[in-house]
Order: sequence, then C-alpha cells, then structure tokens
Amino acid sequence: MLDIDIKTVLYLLALGNIFSIFLISAYYNKDREKHFTFFLAGKFFQSMAWILISTRGKISDLYSADIANIILYLGFAFESLGFVYIHEKRKIYPYILAFFVTAGGLLFFFFAKTPALRVSISSIIVFSIYGLIVFHILFLKEITPLYKMIGVLFGFFCAILLFRAYSGFCFQSNITLFSGITNSITFYALFSMMFTGSLGQILLLKQDFDIKMQQAATIDPLTNIFNRRYFISNIRHFMDLAVRNKIQVSFLMFDLDNFKSINDNYGHASGDAVLVAFSKCVSDIIRNQDIFARFGGEEFCLMTLASKENAKNIAERIRLAVEKQIVHTQEPISYTVSIGISTKIPAHKNDYENMIIEADNNLYQAKKNGRNQVVA
Repeated sequence: MLDIDIKTVLYLLALGNIFSIFLISAYYNKDREKHFTFFLAGKFFQSMAWILISTRGKISDLYSADIANIILYLGFAFESLGFVYIHEKRKIYPYILAFFVTAGGLLFFFFAKTPALRVSISSIIVFSIYGLIVFHILFLKEITPLYKMIGVLFGFFCAILLFRAYSGFCFQSNITLFSGITNSITFYALFSMMFTGSLGQILLLKQDFDIKMQQAATIDPLTNIFNRRYFISNIRHFMDLAVRNKIQVSFLMFDLDNFKSINDNYGHASGDAVLVAFSKCVSDIIRNQDIFARFGGEEFCLMTLASKENAKNIAERIRLAVEKQIVHTQEPISYTVSIGISTKIPAHKNDYENMIIEADNNLYQAKKNGRNQVVA
C-alpha cells in the first residue's frame, strides 16, 4: 500500500507547485511583500527541480541529480524564507539558508556517489533548511495557533527526513530514489507538505491581512496607541465593571499646551515626534489595565479604575514627567500638558458621556488657569 510510483508523484509535485503559483498569485496580487515573493520563488524552483528529477535515467545525472537537487534546495530555502519573513524579518536567516544551499550543493556534488548517499545527504540538507522554520517558530515570543500548527507539521516532516537519512546510511544496498518504503513515506509527506505549504501561506496571508485591518481599526498609526474609535467602543465594558462592583472610575483628558506653536515653529514632523514622545511617556507610567488613547489631534484620554485622589496622583506624575521631557528633533523641544479629570461611581455604563464632558470642562479650566496643571 505504501509502495508507490515515485515518478508519478514527482510529476504531481511539479504540477502541484505550478498550480500553487497561479492560485496564490491570483489570491494575493496587490501590495506584495518580500515574504510573498520568496514563497512564489520557492514554488517555482521546486517545480523546475521536480521536473528535472523525474527525468533521472533519461538525461545526464549532472542535470537530473546534481543541478536538480541544488535547484530543489534553493526552492526549499526560498519557501522557508517565505514562512519566516511573514512574521519577523531577521536579516541573518538569508545568510544561513544561503550557507545550507551552497554547502549542501557542494556536499551532494562531491560526495553523493551512490543512490543511498544521495538519498541520505539530500534528506539532511532539506532537514536543515526546513528545520529553520521549526526553530524560528519554536522561539517566537508571540505566536498564533495557525503559525504553531504549521510549525508542528514542518517538524513532523523534518522527523521523516531524519529517518530517511538514517535509512540511507544503514541500508545502502536497498535504497534508491525510486524504490523503498522509506522513500514512499517521504514522498507522501512531500506531497502533503506541498499542499500544507501553499494552503498555510494563503491562510497566513489572510491572517496577516486581518491583523492589519484590526490594527487599522483600533490603533492610531502615528503614536501606536489606541484610537478614539477603540476607546469609545471598549469604555462601556470598563464602566460596566465599575457599575457591577460599585467602584470609582476616573476619566483623564490631556491636551498638549501650545501645540500649534510647535508645529508652526518646528514643523509638523517635529510635532509628530512630540505626540509620539508623549504617548510613550504616558504608556510607561500607567497600568496595563488602563485604557489610554489618542482622542484626536493633540488630545489624549485615559480611563482608569481609581479614586479622585489616585487619579490626581497619576496625572501629576504624568505632568511632571512631561515637563522634564526633551524631544530631540532638529532642535530640542520642551513642552507641557494640561489635564482635566472626572471621577465618579457610575450608575450606568453610559455615564462615560457625562464624564467626558466634565473632564473636558476641567481641562478647559486648567488651560484657562495658565496651563501645565491638573484640575479635578
């Protein structure tokens, strides 16, 4: 049952990779990123290699074995980069894969003199290339279940490759490319990995697109904190928690003092740098459970489960930190912030609307009193 016609599988591998190129290109044909180009290049080289390998015995081994396997290693390397770069662009990986391909090609050309050695050496080289994907995924700090599943599948395939290499070394007289249960299992796995790789790349592209759309809907692109839309849509949950537990909640409204003059005197790029610096300053002070967002322009807001006194303490810490901050652009820029606070035990989750109005009024009073101060 496991013994199959390897040449038929080789033809199917070549056709499958060609169809994968067309299908993936049709699915994702705009704003191509580097990982997408790498993956398509990998599929192209693999299809060419499988065509050459399928002619083994009909043309010179120089083309059907040596050159074909080097092209195959190149295809696997580009495919690996396609998976690695979709999550994190580590500059060292292309050099590692280039070393694997070069060293593997030389090793195959000079030392793979028997069919069994060709099987074993090829297996070790492909194991090294695909092993990079598994290594990369295992050491990621944040990983999605989909990415983890792809890593597990590639890890399973690497285990098969190790077994194939072991079989080639131990049973040299019985191992050739076109025979043996071990090779049949390997090519079953290769055929499965072709679909896994193509489908996985499509799903990862879709996941990457969904994440970017989610970020676009919730994150301010300049300051990399939440935007007003996210703040308003999630503040009800925050207020609901305060209503159920009858605890105080505080809303803080921030406005950078004389921000227009910063733009006028130093340019909008410097003004953007100030907004980014302020966002980081506040983010470093507040707690993880607090909701901090850019409300619009130079206005920011913060919702925290805190009493009026604690909210004033937080606001003062932020005010003093900003007062000491110097933003280094073309010229060093100092700036200050005014803060208005509203605190209450909400009776309803929609009470945030009145709190925003009250905090905004207090912010106006802080600016009227001379700026760079907190009013609660």
